[in-house]
Amino acid sequence: MTLPIGFAATGPLGMVASSAANTAYSIVKDCNTKVSMASTQHPTISALPTDCGTVKVVRNLGAQELEGVFYTHSRFQPIVSRFHRHKEGFDVNKSHSIFMVLPWRISYSAVELNSLEEQIALNRQDDADDAELSKINLPGEMSQLKRKQSAFQGFVEGGRAAPELLEMLEREIEQHKRNIANHRLYQDSKAERALRRQAVEAVGRYVYMKDFKIDAVEQAHGIKARASTGLKGTGNVQLAAEQTAEGRPYVTVQFQWIEENFFGHGHSWDGRINVGCRVDGKPEVLGGSGKFFERYCETGGR
Repeated sequence: MTLPIGFAATGPLGMVASSAANTAYSIVKDCNTKVSMASTQHPTISALPTDCGTVKVVRNLGAQELEGVFYTHSRFQPIVSRFHRHKEGFDVNKSHSIFMVLPWRISYSAVELNSLEEQIALNRQDDADDAELSKINLPGEMSQLKRKQSAFQGFVEGGRAAPELLEMLEREIEQHKRNIANHRLYQDSKAERALRRQAVEAVGRYVYMKDFKIDAVEQAHGIKARASTGLKGTGNVQLAAEQTAEGRPYVTVQFQWIEENFFGHGHSWDGRINVGCRVDGKPEVLGGSGKFFERYCETGGR
């Protein structure tokens, strides 16, 4: 399988991009108190290399999943939870001060990539440019250009040169200028490819995530979905492909939820979680912040 790459990227080497630059989900609660997620843009996102020409999937590590739970509660829940001796999952399932429980599941395909063909193409272009550079003696071209420009100026000011000689000098001067400009272009091209080669060679260092998405599910870690009757709220989840300073790809899951409930007033339910994958393709949480991340850690995330 071949993947054409060439989307806008982030990071020092421009290695990571997404097939959908930003995937958004709306969180919907219907009259039956069911909470669900619906994609408002593209259903999936992919964290793949960019600006690396064409890369190939050399090994598919299969479908991977990561589950978590988000929930909201009244301002009295911290007090109520102190009197519970049960495990957290039981409290979330049974406590009357819990308003909404949203189990979720992230899924993606883990793939290893190979950029050998692109590296070969870069090397061939370097060889071609080196061959052209070998034909241009830059110091000699610059010396000849300076000498002939000076001679041309002297002939023009002295008025003692035949028109044919001036025309010949003009042609030679222009040729020297073209040779010097071409030398600069070949050198610049090689410098650009050197940077490109760094990104291309780095492709094999990581495992990448394709078709990354998040879904609401009925249950996760033994905690069931539920929403109180009359609960009003709106929210969304946004996915964006990112990379670490070292170039490791991951997806940021940004969560927002606004709840219209007096007892829940004053709480900020927003948060995010960063998900990457290990060399075996399994998911790895690389950190996060806010209630969404706290809930993940609290209800079974490791």
